[in-house]
Amino acid sequence: MKKKRIWKVVLLCVLGALLLTVLLQIGWNGKYTDSDGKYLPITVSDSWAHIYNHPVWKGTGKEMFSVWGNSSAADLTSFMSIRALSHWCGWNAEEIADGFNALLEAANRGDFSLHAVYSEEESAANPALQHARIAFYKGQHGKPLAIVAAGGGYQQVVSMVEGFPYAAELYRQGYSVAVLRYRVGNELGVSDNFAMRLEASKDLTHAIVYLSQQQDALGFSMDGYSMFGSSAGGGLITLVSFDEYARLNEENAAIPKPATINLIYTDRFLLYNEDGSADLQFDDADKGLNVFSIVGEGDAYGGDWVLDQKIPEMKAVLGDDHVVYHKYPDYPHGSGLGVGTSAEGWIEQAITFWEEHK
Repeated sequence: MKKKRIWKVVLLCVLGALLLTVLLQIGWNGKYTDSDGKYLPITVSDSWAHIYNHPVWKGTGKEMFSVWGNSSAADLTSFMSIRALSHWCGWNAEEIADGFNALLEAANRGDFSLHAVYSEEESAANPALQHARIAFYKGQHGKPLAIVAAGGGYQQVVSMVEGFPYAAELYRQGYSVAVLRYRVGNELGVSDNFAMRLEASKDLTHAIVYLSQQQDALGFSMDGYSMFGSSAGGGLITLVSFDEYARLNEENAAIPKPATINLIYTDRFLLYNEDGSADLQFDDADKGLNVFSIVGEGDAYGGDWVLDQKIPEMKAVLGDDHVVYHKYPDYPHGSGLGVGTSAEGWIEQAITFWEEHK
């Protein structure tokens, strides 16, 4: 009898611990606005559903904030708090919350808007194109634009980690920012790795063309603009910026060259072939481009191995003063702003580099 009681107590303790664990994963769904209609800030205790359904997105929350390989993944985790899901995924919950709160600050000032990359006619002909969108922050009038493309292996777009936190820092320093949600996965209509990158690069190209056409209306300048790309996003901005790869997509020839590109643990497959041979080459047509690049030692996706080879080649053509490369000992792939790592503050260095080379 005593043994049965002991096992009952143990079972109840286990069930209680499991219940507590589940309860601790649940996020809150509070009010969106105050009595004056201004958006209220979120906290790391709020749920992902609270953010997905936020009225600032005008019904596109899952499209813009956190793009998963398929919608079921977002649906299954939407009840979780920012803190809980970030813990399991290795993200910095405070960075995510701060990034979204900066977006809300911009919206409260009337500085935030959403834009389609393709025209209604283009999207009608190919419905997948409607997934390509821009989250735009209006900065100080006339200052150059920053374009941000997050990573995700061309299967998702993790803008909540590598998009909106970057935009927060840039916007707070007076820059206009365009965070790109490009097509991924089945939306691209191709499956080969390099073909996916080429197809996704069309979204970035079209975004640059659209923004160039809208710069006067939106109050920024494309003269001396910069691009920030993490992982797969770094692959996109490289494809569009370097002359050799730009020729692979003829549409790229029509866009202005950026003053600087910022490669954050960039897409390794872009910089070498599947057999491991070096692929990206540089020539005089690339001169005038300035590159700021960071990566962690032992990057899980081989970014440091690739950049160790390609950065010296970039410097040989672009010049030592036009290429910056930092490698950090404790900056894992996917760490975004790197708060709490030795890479913390990299974005301020990137902005300084940009301001020196506009």
